[in-house]
Amino acid sequence: MLCFSEWIYWEVLVIFAGQLGVIPLSVQTISNMVVEVTCMLPIGLGTGLGIRIGTTISESVERAQLLAYGVLAVSVVVFGILSVLLYCQQSVVVSLFTNESDVLQGCEDIWWKVCFLHFNIGVYGVVMGIATGLGMLWSMGIASFVALMVFGLPFTYYEAIAREGGLG
Repeated sequence: MLCFSEWIYWEVLVIFAGQLGVIPLSVQTISNMVVEVTCMLPIGLGTGLGIRIGTTISESVERAQLLAYGVLAVSVVVFGILSVLLYCQQSVVVSLFTNESDVLQGCEDIWWKVCFLHFNIGVYGVVMGIATGLGMLWSMGIASFVALMVFGLPFTYYEAIAREGGLG
């Protein structure tokens, strides 16, 4: 459960965005929906990889290691390309959600960050699958929880709300 603590983090970010106003909340909602939909592929790939590593490691550690490295390398390339495509198609993607000029501008301001997050979640989904296959859920879960809940949320609150840094 700790491995999925990032979902709780994203839900709390919605509360923070709501405190910033309607336009920032709309921008955050669009970006969040895009990332949530596009992250299903890497999370599914990571789940499948975790199962495959778990069954392969008992037969051959080297083969399981090669599988993990290979899928991770291919995933970095594929999700990098998909992130660049998402960046290039920003106007098409955002126009599926709204035509409000203030929201469009807000999305444009943060879109490179959305695409970078898309890439990071792509890699994270695969790494989480590898950690699952190796039985390292506690390590991955604790690292995720500490990074997001102990450091991420207070820092985000401080930057966005206390220092009035806004959604960016």
